[in-house]
Amino acid sequence: MQAVKKSRSRKKKPRRSQDAISALKDAIYEVAAEEHPMTIRHLFYRLVSAGVLPKTEPAYKGTLVRLLGIMRESGEIPFEWFVDSTRWMRKPKTHTGLEDLLNQCQKTYRRALWDDQSVYCEVWTEKDAIATILYEVTDKYDVPLMVCRGFSSKTFLHTTGQAIKEQGKPTHIFYLGDYDPSGVAISTVIERDLRKYSDNAEIHFTRLGITSEQIDEWQLPTRPTKKTDSRAKNFIGGSVEIDVIPAAELKVMVNNAIVELVEPSAYLTVIEAEKSERRFFDYFKDLHQKIIAPDAEDDEDDEDDDAD
Repeated sequence: MQAVKKSRSRKKKPRRSQDAISALKDAIYEVAAEEHPMTIRHLFYRLVSAGVLPKTEPAYKGTLVRLLGIMRESGEIPFEWFVDSTRWMRKPKTHTGLEDLLNQCQKTYRRALWDDQSVYCEVWTEKDAIATILYEVTDKYDVPLMVCRGFSSKTFLHTTGQAIKEQGKPTHIFYLGDYDPSGVAISTVIERDLRKYSDNAEIHFTRLGITSEQIDEWQLPTRPTKKTDSRAKNFIGGSVEIDVIPAAELKVMVNNAIVELVEPSAYLTVIEAEKSERRFFDYFKDLHQKIIAPDAEDDEDDEDDDAD
């Protein structure tokens, strides 16, 4: 007789109650309202650190991504609160005419802040999600924001090292990344190779976060270090993702680090010069109205005559 195979029934996971779903939605909304714009991955880590969700892929994709999709489609939470920095559009910048061009130039004109400073500065981070948060600060102070996405390529590090060398003045690098075997190694390699590729220019490398001191002082939630990481052998303690730090605190950390380097008098001079030079575009806009606009009106009159 042929043996009959018994089918194994999978245990179904208990569904969340409506009250539990409502509580989860409230937690999602509360974090996003305070820290947007943000990536969904960063929102996930913030919810994990708050004990709202477990740090598992099913919790991320099956719970958060799915529920957040429903909330956005229903209008419970704005689409605009979330960004996807891994996908982008490539298109040349175009204008409706010269007046539009001049208006855009006037709005976006910036003076190079660090040309008049005695030092140079860059901010580096391991993740796109963190770059999205920090750009508000680095943009304000005209600081390059470098996203390495894990271990950087030699091409990227060599190009950056040569750019640092060309600055011809002390350079301060502020780095933010995960505290785990690979995360610590990433910053070590970046520092080592930037020194090498800049021909040993004067570089002051600071790991702003995460550090072991911050884990203890701020009581940051840790996770077991992955044993599969080849660098885990000599790593002591648990691991912490940079994403667990609230966006507001990350911004303050970077802002304070940059401000300490800026010479106030030189900064104010650049800001005042920028404002003055923006007004210079008004001259070109007036010139456009006096010269280009009348010619355009004459062309329209000629077309009307031809029609007659």
